Amino acid sequence: MLVGDITKAIEDFAPLHLAEEWDNSGLQVGSLTNEVERVLLSLDVTERTIEKAIDNKCELIITHHPLLFNPISSIDLSTKKGKLIERLIKANINVYSVHTNLDLTSEGVSDTLADIIGVKNTKVLKSITDDYLYKIVVFVPRTHERDILKALSTSGAGFIGNYSDCSFSSIGIGRFKPLEGSNPFIGQLNEVEEVEEVKIEAIVTKKILHKAIDEVKKAHPYEEVALDIIKLENPNEQYGYGRVGDIDPISFNEVTDMIKSRLGTQNLIVYGKKDIQIRRIAVCGGSGSDFIVDAKKENADLYLTADIKYHDSQLAKELDMILIDAGHFYTEKPVLNKLVEVINKKLENHIQCTIFEDPSYSFSIL
Repeated sequence: MLVGDITKAIEDFAPLHLAEEWDNSGLQVGSLTNEVERVLLSLDVTERTIEKAIDNKCELIITHHPLLFNPISSIDLSTKKGKLIERLIKANINVYSVHTNLDLTSEGVSDTLADIIGVKNTKVLKSITDDYLYKIVVFVPRTHERDILKALSTSGAGFIGNYSDCSFSSIGIGRFKPLEGSNPFIGQLNEVEEVEEVKIEAIVTKKILHKAIDEVKKAHPYEEVALDIIKLENPNEQYGYGRVGDIDPISFNEVTDMIKSRLGTQNLIVYGKKDIQIRRIAVCGGSGSDFIVDAKKENADLYLTADIKYHDSQLAKELDMILIDAGHFYTEKPVLNKLVEVINKKLENHIQCTIFEDPSYSFSIL
């Protein structure tokens, strides 16, 4: 099995085009053509992670948080990051990260957290979905149909729900006359040329529209590319951070005990203890303090997330809402099991997966 086969399975589930522009999801170290038999899944790449991968003879580490987040101008082997990269290369270990696209996709980080907590009838807490969908229509000689389909797929076009690479092709006759100053791929100057062409149509979001156009133009053989961009009225699938939904009525003490039990931690930081029946819960795996107001707008009695700061707790108090910080590690680690499920299903259990849960960077209350 190749690294690229495994990453393709992951990207079908959490498409790269969903990742934020500031993010660096994708291949971090290695090559998509390297062979893999064993995979280690972890939230981060640390010395302990690499040791675990070596001990388990894993050729690929899949993480949630990118090893390389900001652009680097050099690999200095005297630095912490440089030493990690050196060790990975010497051990022939590839690294792939699936970050904000895993946060945003359906059944990703927050959906998994909501399922564990028992939240039902969930919806996105903070949507970042583009307002519009577009149809990109391109006309190309039949000889280059596959090149254009690959370009559309590479750009992230053609996603409809849980299906990727969706497109439609129809065959027709294209006509054009090359004029003075042109450099035609097919045809003679000042003569009308007729070419059997394929009309290819695919759906694209506003976020990646320009990338899709650029990829098509790079793959297209013609000097002047004939394409149409059509704005659609179809509602786009909603992606976003966090989830909010209903829960069977539960007391404050019961809900905190349940959260600790299901997330496997005894360390909760709780703001706003209230003697009420909790019926609606919002969750966001990882750092979700930006969405406190959104949780209140959705009438959540309780908001479960991580990395809460002093002013965040004050805001929750003003909004009269219970706020629980369960730690970055504990709110995100459940998604590793989901990734194993995705890989096993897509690749029919041909890859051996091991989860490395390293809470060494999580907080502890002494």
